[in-house]
Amino acid sequence: MKIVWFFTYPIVMLYMSRMQLFYAWFIFLISMILLAPLQPFVAIHFTFFQLFYLSFVLVIVSVIVYFYKQRMEEARATILSQQNALKEQLLELKKKDKIMTMQSKHAVMGEMISMIAHQWRQPLSTVTLNISNFQVKRLLGDKNIYEKELDEMLDTISNTAVYLSDTINDFQTYFHPNRSLSTIDVKELIQKAVNFTLPRIKGTDIEMNIQESKAVIIETYTNEVVQVLLNILNNAIDAFVENQIKNGKIDIRFFEEKESVKIEVYDTAGGVDAKNIESIFEPYFSTKGKNGTGLGLYMSQMIIQKQFNSHIEVFSENGMTLFSFRIPKSLVSD
Repeated sequence: MKIVWFFTYPIVMLYMSRMQLFYAWFIFLISMILLAPLQPFVAIHFTFFQLFYLSFVLVIVSVIVYFYKQRMEEARATILSQQNALKEQLLELKKKDKIMTMQSKHAVMGEMISMIAHQWRQPLSTVTLNISNFQVKRLLGDKNIYEKELDEMLDTISNTAVYLSDTINDFQTYFHPNRSLSTIDVKELIQKAVNFTLPRIKGTDIEMNIQESKAVIIETYTNEVVQVLLNILNNAIDAFVENQIKNGKIDIRFFEEKESVKIEVYDTAGGVDAKNIESIFEPYFSTKGKNGTGLGLYMSQMIIQKQFNSHIEVFSENGMTLFSFRIPKSLVSD
């Protein structure tokens, strides 16, 4: 046991020096052990066999340590290689993440543009129809209603222009809202949406009614509720036209509750197919073929969920459809 420390030399030499230097020191050490009995200066109390055995054990220990070190270096090299590969993968993932972020921004921008186009289509149609009606009456020479029609048309165009401007502002702040609330009677709010649809149903047999009720004053985002109602009403009008239903009827009702107002839109436009009723709020889902964008009800549901913490419900049977949603009577401004 006194010479056990002697076997630490290979370990020290292997880990404290380069391989070429280790070979030199190892050969020198073995030579000194084997040649020790031949020197005349110090008495050696080991036989030649014991020294040979000691050298043999030293060689075995050195070989074991050598291969252990080789395995450690291989493992270290593998780890470094894996670390470098991981760094490259992380850089690649960061690049892909940036690309996906840009693509996501572009997709959101494209969807917003589609929504704006969808939302502007009806108000622009209102302006066009009013101008067309006025031009027809002027060509027919009906001078008695000229001034009255002109005033009404200008009022409608002015209100529509304001609505279009407000719509742009609403979409600009849709994801980062920073708007002020407005106080309004629920019936007046509904009437705003109805006014945009009147040119479409003028001259048709579609009857649109707002339930008479006591005044209910709420504090809300007026334009967004108008957008929701307008999308629902336009869908009903489109269904009347598509299904060629005569004597169509649209009833709009509202009910005051403790902390909210429930608004219902009822129509007799033929109902919604049972297989489609679960999909009508999905983006780009439309039953109108190439004439539909599939964004109206999706956008309406998103507005009600995001801004009013509620949702639109739909019920349909026997050719009639009922849309309903709730909005709080008072909101905290963002």
